[in-house]
Amino acid sequence: MEIKIEHLSKTYGNQTVLDDISLHISSGTYGILGGNGAGKTTLLRILASLSEPSSGTVQINGIDIKKKKEIRKMIGYLPQEFSVYPGMSVGSALDYLGILSEIPRNIRKERIRELLKQTHLEQEKNKRFQTLSGGMKCRFGIAQALLNHPGLLILDEPTAGLDQEERARFYRILSELAGDRIILLSTHIDEDIEAVCPRAAVLSGGRMIFEGETSEWGWKKCCS
Repeated sequence: MEIKIEHLSKTYGNQTVLDDISLHISSGTYGILGGNGAGKTTLLRILASLSEPSSGTVQINGIDIKKKKEIRKMIGYLPQEFSVYPGMSVGSALDYLGILSEIPRNIRKERIRELLKQTHLEQEKNKRFQTLSGGMKCRFGIAQALLNHPGLLILDEPTAGLDQEERARFYRILSELAGDRIILLSTHIDEDIEAVCPRAAVLSGGRMIFEGETSEWGWKKCCS
């Protein structure tokens, strides 16, 4: 799995939200760090084929981002804000989302069982979504994003509002999930990225001000 971003820009009217971003990302967990208004969510929405660039090119595994149907078969996306019908149980909600994704019933049942185990939600299978803690909802969000076995998993501020224990659990889950896929983790918390991402980019005001290994001096300088 590979992402190639070349001279990507995005404008809304007279406002430039992303300014000449170029990135090459291969398999593993990769961080996108920045504060509010840095352009993180806009970048992720473009990669999820939910928004179109104003200029530049984006390819995922050699496929142009404009080919939305093909791109969406390869990605799983967890936006910053998401919800399901609050009265549905965790298992029923995943089953419903699997139906919408046109996953055959026999495959869907086994896939949901695997995902509940991977995200440590087996004991919550019959709980209603509205009763879940913030950390459990985050793990449910990861599970639903993984339903179609995506090669690219996009997570937008997944740890916002989580306590330290749930963040540590989240780190462990991400470490287990990486493998041959790309996991893009967007956050404003540098500790999140240092915990699970060997490489990262830092955005500020729509520009990329750092790209490289999170052990580098430049990373430490950006985060200080």
